[in-house]
Amino acid sequence: MLFRSSARQEKEEKAQKIYCLALESYAKQDFIRTIELADKAISCDKNLYHAQLLKIKSLYFANQNEKAEKTAAKLVKNKREFTEARIWQIRILLQNNELKKAHECLEHELSLNTTDWRVFYLYALLAEKQGNFDVRLSMEKQAETVIQESGKVFIDLASIWLSLGLRERALDYLEKAKSISANKESMESVIRRIKNGDDIL
Repeated sequence: MLFRSSARQEKEEKAQKIYCLALESYAKQDFIRTIELADKAISCDKNLYHAQLLKIKSLYFANQNEKAEKTAAKLVKNKREFTEARIWQIRILLQNNELKKAHECLEHELSLNTTDWRVFYLYALLAEKQGNFDVRLSMEKQAETVIQESGKVFIDLASIWLSLGLRERALDYLEKAKSISANKESMESVIRRIKNGDDIL
């Protein structure tokens, strides 16, 4: 039993190392190489779901959309709680003009997830493809609202981390807030002040 556990751990560690190499290839936009490495990582550890997701993204960007759709459907089936997999499945379905299936998935997603702006944005893309302007506008507004609320949450969390003296964590959350902020210059100013040693938000 101990031998089996040790062998499994070795495989999992090997899978993680290969996955890290796959991430490097993905960052370089070498999607074919990323797919190869992701497959190797998955062969070592079939439960490495992030490698499966990375493969899906790479298939999508490599314009292998049929394979991407099948791989995403399989991952969603095996890992239903994996939000990123569900989001990417919808994105691929829209790309493949599988509008009926995309609509079903979006309705299901909204029953589970109303705090992710991407769901509303993808719904807006669906409405655009269907020529439904009212739904598109409504979903775009919902996405905007969620983004604004998320920005406030990130700033509040940054303030809490800063009050606890966790400056690096505070900066991480401020960077997140900046990435979705309409006023990036203001956020840059706050981040700059904290980096310069001013702990008062």
